[in-house]
Amino acid sequence: MDEHIKKEKILKLLEHPKSADPLIGSALLAVRKAVENLPADDVEPVRHGRWVDRYGGKYSNPLYECSECKEIALYKQKKDCLGNDCFEQELSAACPRCRAKMDGGADDDAES
Repeated sequence: MDEHIKKEKILKLLEHPKSADPLIGSALLAVRKAVENLPADDVEPVRHGRWVDRYGGKYSNPLYECSECKEIALYKQKKDCLGNDCFEQELSAACPRCRAKMDGGADDDAES
């Protein structure tokens, strides 16, 4: 799991307890200083979206697009029942273009 941890949370964990051994206290202080000097991450907020049919179900073969960037889902090659090459859209867990998580959107997350 790739989870971003804020510096403040780490520094809170490294607070020096008053009754600690002096060696432990100086080690904690050294670790705190190292954490404080870490550069800030350039982290983008997570985008949430869903695959939607561009034509709203008007046609029997839907064309899915990302609700965030409006780009269509990628196609993958496969074989039909006769062994002929054909292509179908691959509805991945994240948009390959804008990297939005296809989990139904941020509004849907708030309800869960």
